[in-house]
Amino acid sequence: MPKIVMVINNRSTKTQNLIEAFENGGYDKITASNTAETLNKCLEFHPNLVLMDVDMPIKDGYSLSKELKKSPDTKDIKVIIIKSKNSPLDKTWATIKGSDFYFSTTNPFKEDSLIESITTLH
Repeated sequence: MPKIVMVINNRSTKTQNLIEAFENGGYDKITASNTAETLNKCLEFHPNLVLMDVDMPIKDGYSLSKELKKSPDTKDIKVIIIKSKNSPLDKTWATIKGSDFYFSTTNPFKEDSLIESITTLH
């Protein structure tokens, strides 16, 4: 089974670095630009995980995470919330809304350790 990551982001440099880390880790990448497109592509491609920013058009990442986890067709997809803040409140909120992992882009990261951490979600 191919490893597929779906990326929904605002194209910031830090988020782009995360995308490259997944590609270097052997993941295929698909992208979406809004909530409807994300839901449709999740049903079509069955990604292993969804990597999303909180600030997105139409619906924020927290709401989309909750929606993905409620649907029987997408509930098993791992969701990673990305935010530029490293606040305990933001991490708690992401967990409440169903995300499997919260990643702050304020901290430097090593590609190998990021991919290793994410593979434990499978």
